Order: sequence, then structure tokens, then C-alpha cells
Amino acid sequence: MRQGFLRNSRYSPGNMDRESLETLFVGHHDIMDDVLSRVITSIGNSEKHYVLLIGPRGSGKTHLLTLAYRRLMDQFNATNIRDSVVVALLKEEEWGVASYLDLIVRILSALADQEPVLNAEISEIYDKFSKDPGDAETFAVELLRQYTRGKTLLLFCENLVDLFAGLDEEGQQRWRSTIQEDGNWTIVASTPALFAGVTLQDNPFYGFFTIRMLEKIDLDTGLELLVKKAVHENKPELATFLRTPIGRARFRAIHHLAGGNYRAYVVLFAFLDQESLMDLIKPFMDMVDDLTPYYQGRMRQLPPTQRKIVEFLCLKSKPAIIKDISTSCLMSHQTAAKQIGELETIGFINRIRSGRNTFCELSEPLMRICIEVKDNRAQHFRLFVEFLRHWFSTRELEKQRAAFQHNDCTADLDRIHVEEAIRCSLLDGHEPFIDAFHAEAKRCRDSDDYRGLVTIKEILVQNSGSTEDHLHHIRTCFAEGQFEEALAAIDQAIALDDKNPGYFRTRVNVLCQLEQFEEALAAIDQAIALDDKNPGHFFTRAGILLQLEQFEEALSDAEHLIKIEPAHTLAHYARGYALIKLGRPEDAIAALDELLATDDFRSLLVAASWVRRIGYYTPARRYIERATELHPDNKELWIERTRLHIDEGNFDAAAQSAAKVEALPDSLLLGRLFAAQAAAATGPLETALDRLGTILERKDFENDARHFEATVGILAISVRNFGPRYLPQGLTKLWDLLKNLLDESVIGRILTDFLNECIKDGFAGSLADWEMALESLSSSLADLRSCHIPITMLKVAVRYTKTGDERHLLSVPLEQRQLLEDILPSAGDERGSQT
Repeated sequence: MRQGFLRNSRYSPGNMDRESLETLFVGHHDIMDDVLSRVITSIGNSEKHYVLLIGPRGSGKTHLLTLAYRRLMDQFNATNIRDSVVVALLKEEEWGVASYLDLIVRILSALADQEPVLNAEISEIYDKFSKDPGDAETFAVELLRQYTRGKTLLLFCENLVDLFAGLDEEGQQRWRSTIQEDGNWTIVASTPALFAGVTLQDNPFYGFFTIRMLEKIDLDTGLELLVKKAVHENKPELATFLRTPIGRARFRAIHHLAGGNYRAYVVLFAFLDQESLMDLIKPFMDMVDDLTPYYQGRMRQLPPTQRKIVEFLCLKSKPAIIKDISTSCLMSHQTAAKQIGELETIGFINRIRSGRNTFCELSEPLMRICIEVKDNRAQHFRLFVEFLRHWFSTRELEKQRAAFQHNDCTADLDRIHVEEAIRCSLLDGHEPFIDAFHAEAKRCRDSDDYRGLVTIKEILVQNSGSTEDHLHHIRTCFAEGQFEEALAAIDQAIALDDKNPGYFRTRVNVLCQLEQFEEALAAIDQAIALDDKNPGHFFTRAGILLQLEQFEEALSDAEHLIKIEPAHTLAHYARGYALIKLGRPEDAIAALDELLATDDFRSLLVAASWVRRIGYYTPARRYIERATELHPDNKELWIERTRLHIDEGNFDAAAQSAAKVEALPDSLLLGRLFAAQAAAATGPLETALDRLGTILERKDFENDARHFEATVGILAISVRNFGPRYLPQGLTKLWDLLKNLLDESVIGRILTDFLNECIKDGFAGSLADWEMALESLSSSLADLRSCHIPITMLKVAVRYTKTGDERHLLSVPLEQRQLLEDILPSAGDERGSQT
């Protein structure tokens, strides 16, 4: 049994310990599960399975096969299966198989690793061979049958193509016959590529194996491998870094060079600890020395025609079409196409179809090593130049070049490669480093990782300085709610380019989010100074002025905008709002009527709300009817329509539109609250609350302020129409509805808002009735601590309104007294003498 004694191995994973094999196994779990399932099924049934793993060198075949062997051996030893199977694990490279007899002897030797008693009988094979080779083969085959009789013979072998080459066609036929006659063989094999011995119909093993292709490792799987390797090598900081957006972006350089090859990721792992150029050169050149024999060995396996094509692609930095390949390699188009097809099959080349052309490139960029390292005419190592472009931005390389100018001791090798990397970037206008970070930024956006996106955009801003990257960074901070960071990014962008009005416009948006409206006004003025033809700047300025309650100036900006662009919908919208605030409602309505000719649904709805609130119901209906033409089933439309009917006292129409609101998605409770408002205008409050049913939920009141507002509206409408007559019973019932669903603070908040509505309406009804109602409420809601303060304030407000005696105000704490003083009419109000 092969023993694992290494924790890491680039070329011999078969020598790795079980724990390391498990830790570093990635990407082929489905194939592993299939192999193990087929083997276990073969042992328990007469139907046997034969699996052939196909994958280029370095794709993880040996790792998978070795780990499958270890897992199965552990399972066999832990169960009674062990008595039903014998396992032969051949060497990774069985160089000595040149005949069928050789193969049988190698299998017996592998079995002897577990049963040393076999060694004496294996020696007898050699004695017999010296006398009669035929007799030796018969004896060897019979020895194998005798040892495996009644059991499944499980054979693990690698590089099956080499075994077949050693067996030749006659040996393959004899092996196939033995397997068929014995009926107890199960095989798990691997090979770099499909070959004639298993693909041609006239060969003995045609259709014999179940083929499993080991696909190249994708980016996420490659990253998973290196994260696991970092943990395995006790580098937790590196593992954590690789999981960050910046670490992933850096890893993309590794992924580009590795080309999906498992072994290449492991080799390139060393670079992830390196940051500076000086730290990169030695490990890169060590890697070149390390991999050169490996890739040269792979090149030597190719026939000359294919070798020529691979050499051409090694010297090309971009994919090439077949026509260019055939011309440069001095071969016909048909020959080149045929050889390229075979190279694709064995994993040397990728073909990319684009329109009518087919482009070809190396499947493994590191393959260039075998050509470049022997090119004595080259002044620089092209693969290292490519790596530098993926690992550093052009800006970083330019800084390094500047440092070279002040350091005469720097090796020429460093200087030459940095200058060539910069020259290539300037020549093709392409920055692989920036592309990698853009790709990672897209991944962050797609996965809603805005925090990671902010980090990536910071790197892009530092290294590319492009307007688009600055704006993306700012927008990302904005989306993440990191407004201070967004503001700092904008200031940095403006420092680099103070002539870009877009930067100032974006700065305005962030400042408005921070409610820094004075600074926002200054910023939009700078944007207008740079571009006074942009109507949007003036609308933004008008909006800021409205926030600052500078209504005259806002009106001026809106009218200026209308002169520039008469059809600018938002200009009329802003003008109408400014006129409302300036106390010119007729002019405001004339301005807002301009919206009727537009399709601006949202503005129409807001305009309806504005004029409704100041008591102009006829224009409000006009705007609502126009909005209905645009979006007749919009929920917000029906909410505003219901509010209008209630405010104008049309309670039958309000009940009908409330039913419509109730029927729309996610507005059941709001519709019923509106229905209760309509009912509260015509009957007892307690009866009106029956409209709510039992559908109240905590989330409704916690997540939607409109539910609070509508609930307060039920109480206010009842009081406006009937005074406080129905208030005690109604509030008690409301609490009965809420108490099993919500904490008592909800009823306190409702009463607090109700207090404001009552004072604003001037305490409709008799103040004596109010006093009696509040005394009743004090008693019925005595257990609700959250209600004590609003009820006390209501009592004080009623007494003050009744007598005008400020001593009543002095009976409550300062904070409550200040609130009342802000909303109560003065002592000279005519209600002050009401009895």
C-alpha cells in the first residue's frame, strides 16, 4: 500500500498524506462520488464498472485517483467489504510494462504490497520465464486468478495510454479477454487524453470504459484551492485576504496564467505572498526553472507538426485565426485545422469561435516557458511581462520605473521588464490589472456586496484615475449609505478634475443626503458655472432652495428653468410648490395645471396631495383623474383618492375607494383603516372600528407610518363630527384590538399624534364634554403608562383653551409645556373664553 509522507507536492500527489489530499481536493466532487459509487456497486454485484478519467497533465487526475483509493481502503477496512475485494494500485508511471506478462506481474506486485506472501510466487514467474516465456505467462495469469477467485479485483492505474502502448494490440486483446473470462475485474484508470486504443471501433477496448472528463478549474474553484492551501500551510492571514474582493482581484492574475490547470495554481501560490516587484522576480524565475522540464517534456510528446503550431502560439500574445497559423507555420489550411483539432482534444489549445472565424490560443499560458526560456534572441521574458501587467497597474509600474532612475544598482532584468510592460499597455491601451478589478467589481455588484465594491472602487480610483471609475466609486459609497466616504471620494475626484460638472452634481446629491443644504447649494452653483445649459442643474438648485425654505429664490430658479425649457415638467412642479409656500395658491394651481398635459404620474399625484392639504379639492380631483388615465390600478393613486374624498366630506365615495385600496396587493389594513375613517364620520367610533376586523399585525404599524396616520385619522374624524362623545368607548375598543398584537407604546404614540390633531382642529364640540371624556379615558386606560402623558397633556390643553389661564401649563414638566406652547393658540384666542 502506497504510504503518504508529504504535506505538499506539485508533481507527485500520490505521495501526499491523506489529510493533505482531503484538504486540497477541489472541483471534482461529482466525479469522485461517481467513481466511489461505481466501485462499491461493482463489489456487491456481478456487473462491473470500468472508469477512465480524462484530463491533461496537471489537471488533478493523480490527486483524485489517489484520494479515491485512500477513501475506499478506509471504507473496506472498516466494513466486511474487505473480504470481498483485493486492490492493486499501480505506480503513477509504470515504465516497465512492455508486454501482457509485464502488466500481470505489475498487478501481482501491487497486490503483494498488502500480501507479502505473494512475493515468493512472483519470483517463480521469473524462474519459469528463463525456461519458457509462455509457461511463465500462463502461471502468472493463473496465480492472479487463484489469488482473486471469489473476490473483485479492483485495479487503479494511471497513464493508461502508456500501458496500452507497451501492451501493443496483441497484449491489449489478451488483457481484454482475461477481463471478460474472469468477470471480476473493476478498473479506475486515468490518461491525459482520449487515444486510439479506446476510441477506434476495431480496438479491443472500444466502448469498454465509462469516460469522465476532468474539466479545467474555474476561477471560483481555483480560489477555493488556494484558500485551502493557505490554511493548510498555516497562513490564515493569506486565506482571509484571498476571500476579500481585493484578494480575489489579485487572484485573477494567478488564474490567467494557470489557465485552469490544478498544478499551475499550486506552483503560482507562492506569488500571493509577494507585493513588491523586487519580491516577485526570484520566485518567478524559480518557477520558470522548475516548470521548464515539465513543459518541455510535454512538447517532446507532440509530433513535429503540432509542436510547430504550439511554438507559434507560444510566441503570440493574442489568439490567432487558423489562416494566420497555417501561413506562419508553412502548412496548408487543411493540415493546420486537422492538427489544431487534435491539439484541442489533448488539451493544448482552446478554440474560440467568433462569427466566421475561429481563434486559437494556448490552453495554458505557462506553456510559453518551454519556448521563451530557450529563445536566446529575446531581450525580455514575455511571460514575465504579461504577469507584471496582470499583477500591477500601469500607474504602479510607472512609479517603479521612476524609482529605477534614482537607483543605478537595480538589475537590468527588472528595468527591462517594467519598461516593456508599460510599453505594451500604452501600445494596446489595455490594462489587465484594471480589468481584473472591474470584473471583481461586477461580482460584488451582482452579489450585493456593496462594502466590497467600495473597497474595489477605491483601488480602481487610485490606479486608473478614470472619470468612470471615480463616478462608480462615488455611486457605490452612495448606495452603501457611506455618505461621508462618498463625499471624500468626490472631493478627491474634484481635486483631480475641477472642470467636471458631473462631480459637483454628484457632490450635491451626497450633501443633500447628509442634509448639508448650504454646502449643496454652493456645489450646484459650481456645477452651473461650468455648465449653465443643463436644465437639471437649475431644477436641483430650486429643490435645494425649497429645502432651505428660500421660496422666492426657488421660484426664480423654476421660472428661469421654464424659460430655458418650457416643457420641463419638474420646473412647473417646483414652481407650484414654491407658490404654495409663498401663500399664492391660485398661482400655484395655474403652475401645477401644466402637469395635466404630461405623463408624469408621480408629479401629478404629489400635486394632488399638495393642493388637497390646503383645501383646494377641485384641482386635486383634476390631477387625480389625469393620474388615473395613466395608471388606473396604482395603489398610491387610490390612497390619495380616498384621502381626498375624506377631506372633502364625501364619505360614501371614500368608502368605495377604501374598498379598492383594500383589494390591492399589500394594502389590506390601510384600506380597512380608511373604511373606518369614512364610517367614523357617520356613526359611533366603536362601530367604525369594527371595519378593522382582526387583521392588525405588529409589522404593519412598525413598518408603515401611514397606518399610524390613518388610525389617528379615525379618531380625529369622529371628534370633528361628533365631538368627544364616542372617544372613551372607541379608544378602549382600539386598545382591545391592539393589546394582543402590540406593546402599549403604540396606543401612546397614537394618542400623542391625536393630541396635535385635536389642538389643530380647536377641540371640536363642548369643552365640558372633553373634560368628561378625558376623565373617563384616564380611568379606562389607567394601566397603560404610555397613555398617561398624552392624556394629561390633553387635559391641560382643554383647561387652557377653556380658561386661558397659563397656570394650567405650569402644572406639567418643562418639556411637555414647551410642546403645548408650540401648538396651542395664544391666551387671547377667541376660544380662550369658551365655557
